[in-house]
Amino acid sequence: MISEIRTASTRAAASDVYAILDEHEIPYSVVAGNHDVAGSSTYDDERGHEVYLDYFSPARFAGKPSFGGASESGYNTFHLFEG
Repeated sequence: MISEIRTASTRAAASDVYAILDEHEIPYSVVAGNHDVAGSSTYDDERGHEVYLDYFSPARFAGKPSFGGASESGYNTFHLFEG
């Protein structure tokens, strides 16, 4: 997705690209990678809010047929793809 800095502008640009999939109802999922979140010594579920969640939170996927659920933090989600 993004291979550089964790800024709102880069996440917004990525979100705009994924919006094309949304508009055409093409199922997909995204995963927060090491460039999407700050490095820390805490567990992933304890990292706190990151810009990534402003654009790719579970709320974005909640109405999609493939969405199966998410952890309370929003970083861990699952999707089921069929067909």
